[in-house]
Amino acid sequence: MALIEKQKIFNFLNDLIQNNSKEWMDKNRHRYHEAKAIFIEEIDEIIRQVKLIDPEFIDITAKKSILRINRNLVFSKDKTPYKDNFGASIIREEAKSDFYIHISPHECFIAAGFYHPPNEMLKLIRQEIDYEQNQFLKIIRDNDFIEAYDQLMMEDALKTAPRGYSTDHPLIEYLRLKSYVVMHPITTKEFLADDFINKVIDLYKAATPLRKFLDTALVEYRE
Repeated sequence: MALIEKQKIFNFLNDLIQNNSKEWMDKNRHRYHEAKAIFIEEIDEIIRQVKLIDPEFIDITAKKSILRINRNLVFSKDKTPYKDNFGASIIREEAKSDFYIHISPHECFIAAGFYHPPNEMLKLIRQEIDYEQNQFLKIIRDNDFIEAYDQLMMEDALKTAPRGYSTDHPLIEYLRLKSYVVMHPITTKEFLADDFINKVIDLYKAATPLRKFLDTALVEYRE
């Protein structure tokens, strides 16, 4: 897709940030739909290429993967009515790890895994890490994984060991996590570039071993 087309996404979102109101959106809804259509076209191509490399991928349309731009004001401290980003979750299966594309003038990134899963799911993931320590370490120490994501996001963690694990467990830093997520920042220039989709596919491949490990941990949860 041409740079000038994708730039319309940032143009719209930048103006929305400066004029975040229903009145402004009603007057500029045609711009919203134009920007959204451009984003959908990009996600459709990502989904098409993911299907070629992942035989386990469950097909989803880009329209169904796109998250609503309306903010949930009940649970949000930010009371502006609209989000300042376009986001797409291309994995929508229950208890399956996500692959997420986030585009905003403030921050663009690709993420994969589970963000704040329920306690029952956390328990099963921690159990899998404990049982399959060597496999888990092999995944997160793989060169392709490290090059793409460096490591799991470590900020969201318990201050002590979770119930049933000792503080001297060899993988306690991972067992303490409350989210199992990897993230790769994307610059505006990278999103606008012709090879953006190729980059996303490379990141999908690099995240796949970890995602499949997490999904295997939750087989019992899905049954």
